[in-house]
Amino acid sequence: MSPWCPPPGMNGNASLVRVSSRAARADERACPASASAKARPGVWPRGRANTRRPTRPEFALGPFMAALDLIEHRKVSPEAALERASAEPGRLQAHPGLVEWTRDAVCRYLAAAPRMARIADGAALEPTAHEWVYRWSGAVPGGEPAVYEITAWGRRYRSPDGSIRELRLPRLSSAGTRERDPAEVAVAGYVAAFGVPAERPQRWSDPFRARACSDRVARVRIVEYGCADGSLQVLFDGAPAEAEAAFRDLGSPRLREAVSGTAERPGEGCANCKLIAPCRTLPRVPGLLGILGAGQPLRTWSVTNGRDYAICPAKDHLRRLHLPRTGEYDQAARRGKAVHARIEELHRRHPPQPCTEHDLRADPDQWQDEWELDAEQARLGARQLAWHLPVCPLAPATLVGQVRPEPTLAVYDPLADVIVLAKPDLLYQDRGAWVWRETKTGGRTRVRDTDVLGKYPQAALATVLLAAEVLGGERDGSRVELEILRPDGPDIHLVDPRDPVAVGRAREVVRDLAEAWHGDLLLDPRPGPWCANCEVALWCTARLQANERSAA
Repeated sequence: MSPWCPPPGMNGNASLVRVSSRAARADERACPASASAKARPGVWPRGRANTRRPTRPEFALGPFMAALDLIEHRKVSPEAALERASAEPGRLQAHPGLVEWTRDAVCRYLAAAPRMARIADGAALEPTAHEWVYRWSGAVPGGEPAVYEITAWGRRYRSPDGSIRELRLPRLSSAGTRERDPAEVAVAGYVAAFGVPAERPQRWSDPFRARACSDRVARVRIVEYGCADGSLQVLFDGAPAEAEAAFRDLGSPRLREAVSGTAERPGEGCANCKLIAPCRTLPRVPGLLGILGAGQPLRTWSVTNGRDYAICPAKDHLRRLHLPRTGEYDQAARRGKAVHARIEELHRRHPPQPCTEHDLRADPDQWQDEWELDAEQARLGARQLAWHLPVCPLAPATLVGQVRPEPTLAVYDPLADVIVLAKPDLLYQDRGAWVWRETKTGGRTRVRDTDVLGKYPQAALATVLLAAEVLGGERDGSRVELEILRPDGPDIHLVDPRDPVAVGRAREVVRDLAEAWHGDLLLDPRPGPWCANCEVALWCTARLQANERSAA
């Protein structure tokens, strides 16, 4: 594994290099510099870095794992474990909605435990309290000694004689909902096969403390567990030699990338990155949200978060935690997603090319099955898709340069201490100027909106960001294009980021959407008529209290 030295702007030593199996996931490598810095727990940036902790747990499985640790390793009763895992001193206070989900998930796991304790050949498994860590010694450039550690996140079990080890990887949804990266599985299998039991250090910058181990591992299993329904999927089941081969082919190259990367790519992980202070590629726009953030933890915000929060603070928080949802998309929303997905697919072609009439011809019957649409919504979506033809931004008449479909943009507002995230439907260059295209589907006949920035806050944020020149390029010709596809034709609204009136209105919309959220650290439910169709209502304490009052 290639050693690594602290990059410019960092100090400390790189004598301890630690990576988890999760670091081998493709989505964990969005920013190589962040991943490699994370692997150096003793390396920190020079200069200011926001170290204020969040007020709520941001990892939904955290209380779930803590409760099971208390139950399996300390023999605490489930009720006491659930209470302690949500409010134990030194832990963050979990949101009541997360507490409710955790209770449901822990009870389901315990109910499935007897079934999971015996594998195919009848061997019994018991929980293991200590982590498995694979460690070896090496050297950093210059010849100084270094310790390398590989860990694997999950729940650990072994047979009494130590010949079988099983690592269970919990997932919020059902097992097999989304394929796990084979590299992550390979690293997890290698750690389970060759790792030694070890205790977590009191300081994360210190090495794990290894314990004596006499296990002669002959079989390794990596199993995915679905918290939503107790489902299981075996990801790996084999001998240590097979685990070693998979690690050599899949896991080791990915970890080598994770600990040696230096490229900076701002994105969704910026709020949890310790390189944010010295990062040279994260755009900074002081006053972007129009609010001050003294005393608040560093967080991310997007227009979607703002709109969810405006409906109900608890809804926004529980959605951010990615808790299981029910009835998330109604017919109109699924229709819009179908139209967007097809246009995005066409705009991702390489080299870029304009959409044609044939490209935009949809089969309503196929859409009914693929997107679970009724006949009327499928026909409406097909008509809306067809209307993209006369307004396609990649038409031959335009002098299109770079094309970036659905990019994720991250911009830091140091006054609010917030990472603002945006995902344009399309960014493209017209004669060297960046154009931000947002595409919407409307269910009504054509009508001119008088306040498009207020009605479509994504366009407002786009206007503010273009006015701040975060994308660079030529100023002349830079614009926001709001494309609205209606049943009887398309509308295009243009917003000039150099127009002071438009920019002023855009700033007002963005500030109004973010201000209340920014100062709210409780995120309590806001009951109302929208509760009937809320996709996270299953975990909402307001819903539970309403049901109790009705029963009484």
